[in-house]
Amino acid sequence: MKKKLYIMITFNIYNMGGGQTYTWGKCEYLDSHGWDTAVYCSGGVERVCRFPYLNKYSPGVLPFLSLDPVKLGQKCIDLAIKRMISAYRLNVNQYSQIIVESSENICSLWGELLAEKIGAKHIIFNCNESFSLPKTYSQYLDFYDFKFRRKELYGINNNALLDLFQGKKTIETADEFVFTAYNPLNVVQDVCDPRLNKIKKFDWSIGYFGRSNKGYFDFVMQDIALFAQKYRDKSIQLVIIGDVSGKERFIGNTFENVLNVSIVKMGDMVPVHKAIFNKVDVMIAGAGCAIWSYLQNVFTLIPDSKNYMANGLLGYDTLSTLRAETKEIQSSFSRYLEKVLVDKIYNASVRKKIDFEMSDLKHDKRYEKHFEIIGNSTSKMEYYDFNLSQKQCLLNKAKMLIIYNRKVYNSIRRLRNFLR
Repeated sequence: MKKKLYIMITFNIYNMGGGQTYTWGKCEYLDSHGWDTAVYCSGGVERVCRFPYLNKYSPGVLPFLSLDPVKLGQKCIDLAIKRMISAYRLNVNQYSQIIVESSENICSLWGELLAEKIGAKHIIFNCNESFSLPKTYSQYLDFYDFKFRRKELYGINNNALLDLFQGKKTIETADEFVFTAYNPLNVVQDVCDPRLNKIKKFDWSIGYFGRSNKGYFDFVMQDIALFAQKYRDKSIQLVIIGDVSGKERFIGNTFENVLNVSIVKMGDMVPVHKAIFNKVDVMIAGAGCAIWSYLQNVFTLIPDSKNYMANGLLGYDTLSTLRAETKEIQSSFSRYLEKVLVDKIYNASVRKKIDFEMSDLKHDKRYEKHFEIIGNSTSKMEYYDFNLSQKQCLLNKAKMLIIYNRKVYNSIRRLRNFLR
């Protein structure tokens, strides 16, 4: 009996974040349901995964996956695909079904090329919150339109594909092209960690939970500093959960003259310790981190993934962990901190219940929805012709050059006529 193979191409398996927890959770599910799994990414400076389950996919860490394959040329692409296959010693002929899932940007280009080479179905479950430069989406809108028409392109919220196509495509049923990047159930655990002793009792304790390379991180820190300066008579503790090694100088400069703030840097926590949520009065978090905070019954303030403003508290002002449903709910982080800590306008008894489908009962059924999406896509195996795309690009450049030269020629001719 032939086996089934599921391949994921993502941006990084080493760090701690939503993308990594999604990859971990999905691979764990697939492994337990009879699939062989392989994960590819371009990697980073780290060599040990924050989530130990992902360490077994280290053969798939290939630095060239950070490069735009379409610009490498066919010979390089062929060599790269051969390297991807050999990394796991894949014998594709032994599988009755092969699915390639890519998560974003450059990954989706590699996913299409690999899928074509091995005769696999390629689905793009795009995990990005932002689609602007330096990402390359705008260069390949024809490709994404091709995948969209085949129902092989999905985003993490209603706005994702609209943002990806940058207003150049109307999608009347955007909610049909949304998938949920489910996380494992055991990210938050009741375990002992001596680092928790660093968190002391202050008048107010504010938490930040997530990666420091998020676009809104700087705005959050600056607003916390403004809030603290306004209430200098209060002692404030800032607890940061996540690696901030790349932001040390920025944090230091932001709080240099804010004397009533004590900063506790917890670093990456795997698992996340349940007790930490009882030690903060409000947690600022987005996406998956916001879900975990909400489920631990702590006030959770949501940063907007697009314009970096505050969307209010999850379950009170908003039901989204990524984007504001209306502009009216948006304000500064300092103003919302004031509402929570000073005005105390929020009451846990009126918090709206949000079903994130995180219970054990639904655990085995969560990823079945992904296979329903794949089953609804176009069954005929077709792949995008990037060579045609490149030819069209060169043709467009040639046309622009002709137009430019014609304008230059006409300008010179007008200048000569004027001088005469």
